[in-house]
Amino acid sequence: MGEFAGRPVQWLTTQLNEHFQIQPPLAKRTADKAINKLTTYTLKLMRVEPERYNDPERIEGRRQWAENVLHGPGNMNHFVYIDEAGFNLHITRKYGRAPRGRRAFQRVPYNRGPNMSLVVAVDKTGVLACQFKRGAFNQVSFTEFLENQLYPRIDGRRRILLMDNAKFHKPQRVKTASVLAATPSFYSLHIAHISTLPNLFSAVSRPMSVRKLLRLRLLLATLRMA
Repeated sequence: MGEFAGRPVQWLTTQLNEHFQIQPPLAKRTADKAINKLTTYTLKLMRVEPERYNDPERIEGRRQWAENVLHGPGNMNHFVYIDEAGFNLHITRKYGRAPRGRRAFQRVPYNRGPNMSLVVAVDKTGVLACQFKRGAFNQVSFTEFLENQLYPRIDGRRRILLMDNAKFHKPQRVKTASVLAATPSFYSLHIAHISTLPNLFSAVSRPMSVRKLLRLRLLLATLRMA
C-alpha cells in the first residue's frame, strides 16, 4: 500500500477481488475493517513529496555532500542549523469531531490576516537565536537576524552555518556578514535530513490563536535570554 497511499478503500477492494477472484466479492466495509484491525496502516494526513526526492542521483548527492562537509573544516559539533517557516494565525485543523451524521466545522475570521515568519538557529546545545516577524524574510531582514541575534550569541566561537538554498541566504550582503563574523557558511539542499528544525516548526505552525501567539513570543524572548 505504500506507493498507493492516496487510493481509496473502494479501489483496494476492487483490486483484491480482481486479483484473487474472490467469490462472493469482498465488500468495501470488510476490507476497511481488515485494514484497521489486521495491518499497521492507519488513516492520516498525507504529505506531498517531490517525485525525485529520493531518486538515486539525489541520494548520491546527499552522500557526497556529507563527505565534503565531514572532510572540510570543523565537524558536526560546530554546526548551526538555520531555517525559516511561514504560517498564518488563522490556520485550522483538517480533522475534527462532531456527532454522527453531522459535519464538523470551525468558525474562522472572514479575512485571512497577515502571514507570519519564524527563523531559528539551533546547534547541539539547543536554540541559539530566533526571530518572529510579520511577513516573509528577505536578504535584509535575514542579515539583520544574523548580525543582531545569532552572531552575538556565537561570540567568536568557531561555528559552521548550515542553510538551504533559499535565494536570500546567498547574496553578497549575507556572505559579507559571515566573513566579518569569521563564520563560514555551507548551503545545502538536504538540511531536512539532518536538522531537527522541521520538528520544531511542525509544533509552532499548528493552529494558534492570538493568545497562543503571545505565549509564543514570550517563549522566544525567554530563549533569547537563556
